[in-house]
Amino acid sequence: MQDVGEGLPGGARSSGRNNFAAMTKLFNSLRRKRSNTLPRQLPCEALLGFLFFLMASGSVLAQDSIPTPSAQHIEEIHRFWQQTLAKSAQVPLEAKVEKVKDYLPYEKYRVTYRSTGDVQIRAYLSRPIEAEKAGARLPAIITVPGYGGWQQGIMLDECMRGYIVLQVYPRSQGESADLWKIDGPDKLTWHLAHPEGYYYQGAYVDIIRGIDYLVSRPDVDSTRLGAMGTSQGGGLVLALAALDPRVKAVTVPWGRPYNGGVAPPFRAAPLTYGDRGRER
Repeated sequence: MQDVGEGLPGGARSSGRNNFAAMTKLFNSLRRKRSNTLPRQLPCEALLGFLFFLMASGSVLAQDSIPTPSAQHIEEIHRFWQQTLAKSAQVPLEAKVEKVKDYLPYEKYRVTYRSTGDVQIRAYLSRPIEAEKAGARLPAIITVPGYGGWQQGIMLDECMRGYIVLQVYPRSQGESADLWKIDGPDKLTWHLAHPEGYYYQGAYVDIIRGIDYLVSRPDVDSTRLGAMGTSQGGGLVLALAALDPRVKAVTVPWGRPYNGGVAPPFRAAPLTYGDRGRER
């Protein structure tokens, strides 16, 4: 099984016990300009196989009943995401950027862009004040919230270490809920029985569109892109790394594809944190 953390520069896998240490490893990995830190083939077949199983069946799985994806399963996943991403690529990004006027030691921008299904997504970007004067292209880190929809994996002020930070709120979460909202009680089960149209199909694409926005910026070094998240956010960035080879480093102090009792920890999936297979 391919481990997302294997091959990451500077040992970018997190111990899962210290967010500061996790961020430091991620930051250090992005300082080293390498273009081959993640395999180009799909690195998370077990992870996405598990997600596809949940989406297709709507099953609630016990701790010890995580399915092992078959070759047919993996082929279905490849085909499903190839079609999903091809459809998403046809949607114009149409990013709107507004500078937030606030007394901060860094620059802050409100970003709104289009994602699959013509859903508007809200994000916040920060960068060091000196970035424009220096004219340098900086490494960037994308982060997403936990299941509550608001608490991000990295704060915007981390940009002062010399990075561009993009906090993305996937559809129906955080400020993006003001732009589009599911018509059901909970995103976890929204259209769960059907992969096409399931909530997290769109949410994954929303984050990939955030990567599209980052690489469109002249101040971003597109060869040094990283991602970080915890809880739901950890599951989201693991899937992001599986689907988008532009992401070169991932740190997940701890993560699940969804919170609550539906999804057990990924004992059988590629991880970027701690002791692989450790019970949580």
